[in-house]
Amino acid sequence: MDKQEFEAKFDKIYNLFGDLLDKYEEANPESVKTTFLQLIYDSILSLKAYVENPEEKDITWDNPFVELQYPIEIHWEELRPLLFKITDRDLQDTEKLTELLSKGFLQVKEMFVFRALTKDVAILREEGKEEVLLPTDIIEKLKKLSEKKRQKALEEIQKTFFGYEYKGMTVKDATFALPIKGQVQDAKGRERKFETALLVDFNPLVIEKDAKRAYYPVIVGLEFYRGYKPTQWSEEDRQEFWDVILKTIEEQTPEEKIPKRPFVTPIESPTFAIPSHPLMFTLLAMFSGKPERIPRKLLEKPYNERTPEEQKEADEFLNSILETEIKTTYNSKGQEEREEKRLALISDNPKVEAKAEISGTLFSNDLSFREEALAIYIKRTFGAEGLRHLLGLIIGLEENFRQGHFEWTVNEHLERLGYKRKQGGAFDSELKKTATEIVKIFTSLFITARQKDGKGRERIQGERLFSIDGFKIDMFNKEIIDETIKLRATDFWYKNAFEPKDGRAPMFTKLLKKIAQENHRNHPLTIYLAPLFAIFWRMNPEQKLSVKSLMDWCNLDINDHNRMYHLRDLESELNYMKEKGYLGEWTNSGESPLPSECKDPFDCVLILTPPDWLKEELKQIEGKKEQFLSPKTERNKPSLTREEFIRLLNNSGLAINQFANNLGISRQMVSYIKSGKRKISPQLDEKIREVFGYMLPV
Repeated sequence: MDKQEFEAKFDKIYNLFGDLLDKYEEANPESVKTTFLQLIYDSILSLKAYVENPEEKDITWDNPFVELQYPIEIHWEELRPLLFKITDRDLQDTEKLTELLSKGFLQVKEMFVFRALTKDVAILREEGKEEVLLPTDIIEKLKKLSEKKRQKALEEIQKTFFGYEYKGMTVKDATFALPIKGQVQDAKGRERKFETALLVDFNPLVIEKDAKRAYYPVIVGLEFYRGYKPTQWSEEDRQEFWDVILKTIEEQTPEEKIPKRPFVTPIESPTFAIPSHPLMFTLLAMFSGKPERIPRKLLEKPYNERTPEEQKEADEFLNSILETEIKTTYNSKGQEEREEKRLALISDNPKVEAKAEISGTLFSNDLSFREEALAIYIKRTFGAEGLRHLLGLIIGLEENFRQGHFEWTVNEHLERLGYKRKQGGAFDSELKKTATEIVKIFTSLFITARQKDGKGRERIQGERLFSIDGFKIDMFNKEIIDETIKLRATDFWYKNAFEPKDGRAPMFTKLLKKIAQENHRNHPLTIYLAPLFAIFWRMNPEQKLSVKSLMDWCNLDINDHNRMYHLRDLESELNYMKEKGYLGEWTNSGESPLPSECKDPFDCVLILTPPDWLKEELKQIEGKKEQFLSPKTERNKPSLTREEFIRLLNNSGLAINQFANNLGISRQMVSYIKSGKRKISPQLDEKIREVFGYMLPV
């Protein structure tokens, strides 16, 4: 590529980048405050990681101060900061270019704050000497002053950027200080007060010319100047102390709105495979698409605050799900023996009846978990919400090359389901709890199900959907940060579809991954019908179903007084499925395109055809030409070490929250890996290589 062509392409990319920054500033009128407080938040997390690291000997509760270094790229000939470098080779590599622009967009926000705080003052270190570099506008102003005034101005600059003594501390204008007062209990239970100040000190850019490195030093620490010292606090008090500080910063930080990028990053396959053997009809029917009312607000009330009418409603809900089965037998001596089992009715609709035996250990580790709460989670699990979680698990199995198992983490799972992280980078604790409890139900209940239509569908007899081969839970301030489970799908429904016994052909079909991200409150029928239709089409690409039969599948009663409302809702959902690519066409045999406008709407017959993308996928599957990446190609690479991870983080030029967001993990997880508290999982290792592979040695 010649110079003229390079400059033309670079100008186009640069303008694109500028447009994105303009859109960001329009969407975030308080962008400077947001970025500043995000830097403060990251600094506190880094200090916390150092103080809590048992291997760290210098930065402790006795001396809770650390210097952090925010790396900056420099144009070494002109000694000025750069956002990123682009070569002609980069301009021809879409993936690399997207990474560079993303990195530049993330870094420019922090750069703006650093340069504003330090007024572009820098320190040049070369051959053992140190020189202060002032920006051009300050130099021009100094030139116009008399010698005496110039000297005074330089002293003020010295104070502003390099600090001065105040009450035994070195402070300066670019220091963020947060006074904190509180009290904790000592070992004897007495209340002890303390006063401290969080100090985050932003320093001028340091340019080390000999080492070819540049960075903004940020000194963050806690000055305990009065009262009970943290070295004597309990671990619980220390965690609560951190939590209060972080929450204070988080509450003051405006919500950040990231505009859509005007460039495209190549993405992985938008589809995933699900089993399509007859047993899947029984399994799917347990997640019937009709949303059911759960009296959550009522059940959250303490027993002693409920009215008799409310208690009656709560009992009816509980009894509709949980029941006790007593089996009476007689031993060899003729003595009566009674065996009591607790069962859950997880599904009872026109297509399937399913019950599950509740293990005595289910939720036993949570003493506050009442039967009512268990009933709520069972109801949520075997409905549109639970089916969405099940599809998320099947996507996880797909991403591990359909081996029948994968390492499940609650954060990755919520990302597959399309949930958004909170401003601090973590998912809502209630979302994490719900996902964890639903997975617990999938791995704990022994399900027995039978088809009601008498068409010889296969039955499920005393089976779990998943088993757990191992687990690990990370807690922070009594909340789950992340939970890693080696989750295995039981062969009876999953692996036998892809590797069937007795030489039978594989039986599976395809779905769009975005189905797991549909809103289960707004589109429960779509979440239910998309996999059901995909299985039907695997057997016959043109499926004919009567309106009555389809409503039976969806657990929509045609004898109900709201039957026409439900029918119109079904018609609307079919149109939505067509729009989203889950359904190709649907036509009606009646006198009107819509069954609801026909004389005998429930006798109408619908013809349902797959979307074009699925037609092609089904041809590949039937012709045994489906291409699927072998898991063995990249498996032999050694995992990244902690040292390599830290070096990669430093070289990336990203703040901790940005680095974490690129990898889809929390900022706490990055800190844990840095401190050695967590190892790099195989999944995270693959993600790191995928996102930052260009920075790793070949």
